[in-house]
Amino acid sequence: MKLSNNQTPLSYFEQAIAEFRKTQEELQAELEELRKFKQDYIKLAEQLESTNQELQAVKTELGDIKAESQQVNQKMESLEHQNQQNIDAVKTEIENGSIVAKKAVMLRGVDDKHWIGFYRLDAVNHHCLGVWKSRNKTWHDDIRVKASFFLRARDSKHWMGCIGSRNSYDVFQVWKSDNSWQSSVRVRAARHIYKG
Repeated sequence: MKLSNNQTPLSYFEQAIAEFRKTQEELQAELEELRKFKQDYIKLAEQLESTNQELQAVKTELGDIKAESQQVNQKMESLEHQNQQNIDAVKTEIENGSIVAKKAVMLRGVDDKHWIGFYRLDAVNHHCLGVWKSRNKTWHDDIRVKASFFLRARDSKHWMGCIGSRNSYDVFQVWKSDNSWQSSVRVRAARHIYKG
């Protein structure tokens, strides 16, 4: 700093001190800004670190979810394969007759409480069908078909059928619902019943 003509050394120093104070205040303001910037930077760095940690946790969780998803997919594929094998096995067993469905063994009667199926072998080894009543779990000999082994007699408790032959003639008797054969067959207009 140069002294001007009307400036004394004291005024010169006062001016220098004033400029120094001004510079000091400017430096102080800049220093405060730097401190504030540093604090903001530290907060930002902490937030960034926290975000990184959260991001790592999310990545780990996503990795775990992906691994679980792969395990679930593998289990699903295994179950699908096993189910397909089971279906194929059942299909094969149905085709070769190992599995017989209920409706193949029993035919539905008048409703779902009455089923028609094999009941027993009779005295001459004939297969007899009967009606199974599921309500009281009993068999009944009351199946009627258009052409049958027995012919209906006077009511549904009496049936006529051939029980064998004697002297080259077929012998017919009446079957009563009390499980007995009766030899009371009478034919009005024939001496012999022709066996066709």
